[in-house]
Amino acid sequence: MKKDHKTKQIKPMLGLLARFLLLGTLFFVLYQVQLKGLPLMTLRVTKPLVLIGAIGAIPLNLWLDWKRFQISLDSDLGRLEQGKAFFQGLIVGFFTPQIVAYTLGRMSFKNTAQNGSIVRSGALAGMAQFLITVGFAGFGALYLESLSSPVYLMGWMAVIFVLIVVYRNAETFFNRIAQWVGFTFSARPLPQKQKMSLLFYSFLRYGVFSFQFHMINASLGAALDLKVLAVLMLSYGLITLAPSLLFGKIIVRESIAVAVFAYYGLSKETVFVTALLTWLMNVVIPVLYAILILNKRWKTYSS
Repeated sequence: MKKDHKTKQIKPMLGLLARFLLLGTLFFVLYQVQLKGLPLMTLRVTKPLVLIGAIGAIPLNLWLDWKRFQISLDSDLGRLEQGKAFFQGLIVGFFTPQIVAYTLGRMSFKNTAQNGSIVRSGALAGMAQFLITVGFAGFGALYLESLSSPVYLMGWMAVIFVLIVVYRNAETFFNRIAQWVGFTFSARPLPQKQKMSLLFYSFLRYGVFSFQFHMINASLGAALDLKVLAVLMLSYGLITLAPSLLFGKIIVRESIAVAVFAYYGLSKETVFVTALLTWLMNVVIPVLYAILILNKRWKTYSS
């Protein structure tokens, strides 16, 4: 009876959360438009099929994130518990930095024995995505600034090498930090083969993000060339490095994208709408889907 009562209390809360999320999204979109004073009414979707292609990539992006979670979670956690942790992390990620959502946001209050593996999983997944994003950002910066000097190239390669070394030996760093705070990670390190698979799926996810951005940009009439690709790489890197606390970096994401694209002489209006639509596709829609799934299956998850 207590579980049924708890389930009846949780489901209305999830519905209220969904309404709050939609209202908050609308508020921030309107705020951003008014703040920047961009003439967005002049923009038109000139290639609707291209825009549909970007929308169609939403399930692929979500699936890749799910695969990354499964690969990095080297434990005997059942599929039902995996699903609960994954969708729970998506919701938490809307209100917190991604690393918090990937780690603390996926922890279970009931099956605490698996929390070490869950936190380790989120930290590794975050590191893998960070490595890919920063690597491409450095490449984009070298291309845009014509930094072909061996010094710059060696510097970029040195940074990537250090990040790879840290990533491959992540458990050693995690365990030392955990000892200071009295937390226990999974005793068995994630095999290097799985770490490479995680890196590969993170690369694919980066590719999906880039594909969506370019498809949305093209649907608004913007040209596609190597310069736009390089600016996008640099923007993603700066967005990743920028701190943000709420709503999937909605303010930070668009502000950085507009500033970087405008600096290189590209349309501010187009990139603002593109970044906003990318955020809606890859943050808001997955969170709404997660709320729908948890709301539908809460009785199963809480049993």
